Amino acid sequence: MKVGIHRDLNGKTNDKIDKYLSILDYNKIDFMLMDINEVNFWNQIKEIDYFIFRYSLYDDQKQIANDIIPVIEKYYNVKTFPDSNTCWSYDDKIRETFLLRNEDNVLVDSWIFYDKKNAIDYSSKLLYPVVFKLKGGSRSQNVILLKNKNDYKRIIKKIFGSGIYSERMYFKESTVIKDLSVKKIIKETALRVRRFINDEETKLYWTKQKNYILLQKFLPNNTYDTRITTIGDRIFGVRRFIRDGDFRASGSGKTDFNYEKVDTRMIEIAYRISKKYQFQTMAYDFIYDEKKNPKIVEMSYNYPDMPIEKAEGYWDKDFHFHKSKNCAEYYHLVDLLNLPNLKLPGNLILNKNH
Repeated sequence: MKVGIHRDLNGKTNDKIDKYLSILDYNKIDFMLMDINEVNFWNQIKEIDYFIFRYSLYDDQKQIANDIIPVIEKYYNVKTFPDSNTCWSYDDKIRETFLLRNEDNVLVDSWIFYDKKNAIDYSSKLLYPVVFKLKGGSRSQNVILLKNKNDYKRIIKKIFGSGIYSERMYFKESTVIKDLSVKKIIKETALRVRRFINDEETKLYWTKQKNYILLQKFLPNNTYDTRITTIGDRIFGVRRFIRDGDFRASGSGKTDFNYEKVDTRMIEIAYRISKKYQFQTMAYDFIYDEKKNPKIVEMSYNYPDMPIEKAEGYWDKDFHFHKSKNCAEYYHLVDLLNLPNLKLPGNLILNKNH
C-alpha cells in the first residue's frame, strides 16, 4: 500500500497535509509527496494505490485538480480523495444548485440566469431584498444583499459587462472590506510579491466571473447558520452566528459547539444527500425558511478543520451521538484506505484555528 499526496500551491505542505503525513508515518504506511509540476509525476502515479489532493479554492489549484483527478481515478484506477463525485461541485454554487434541485424541498429558493435580457426581465418578479452570490468564494466574501431593483440592475451591469474577480467584490456591502485586517493584508501582499518575482499571475483568483447571475431568496430572522459536515458515516454539527449588524455567518468566527443545540433534521438531510450521491465528505450550510424548515444555502467538500476538531463528537448513521477526539484527516484516511483500526498519533496538534 502506497499513498501519494499532492503538495500545496507553493510546492510545500500545510497544516492539513502535515496531518495526513503524521498519521501515515505513525502507522508505518508508505507515502510520497507529489507535484504535477515534476516531470515524473505520471510515472509516480503508477506506483501508488491512493492519491490525496486536498486542494483549495484558488484558481490555480482548481484548474489542476479538475484536470488530473478524473484521469487518475478513471484511467489509472487509483483511488482518490477527493474523488470526482465529491469534488465535482466544489466552489461552484451553480453546480451545487443544479444538483440540490434534484432533492425535494431542501434548497433555498434560487434563480440562475445566463442571459442579460432574461435577468433584467425577471427584476420585477423578485421580492427584495435578494441575495446575490458569485459562484465561487468563501467566508461570505462574494455574497451581498441587493436591497432593491436599482441594486439588482447595478450588479447585472457589472456581471454581464466587465465582470467581477472572486473575493474582489469591493462593494460597500461586501465582507471583503468589512473583514480586512493588517494580518490578512500582509499575508496576501507577501503572496502577490512572491508571484510577481516569479513572473506569475499576481491574482490568486485570476478567473473573472461574468455572464451569469446567481440569486437566492433572502430569509430574514436567521441569527445563525448550521454547518453540518459528513465524513463517511460520521456527522458533525456546529452553529455559526452572524456578524454584528449583518446577515452572513460564514467567516464570522462566532461558533457554538454544543451538539445538543443542532437541529437533528439537518443531520438527517445532510447524511441522506451524502449517501445518495456517494460523497466521501461534504459540509452543508443550513438556515431556516419562514416556517422553520431547514434549507441548504451552500455545500463544500473542503472546510476548516477547527469545527471538526473542537466538536465533542459525532453522530453515526443511526443518528446516535458518540463523544470522541476528532481529526478530519484521520477519518479521511480511515475511509479511503479502508483501515478502521488506523491509529491516531497522540501528539498530533489539533484544535488550531485554520
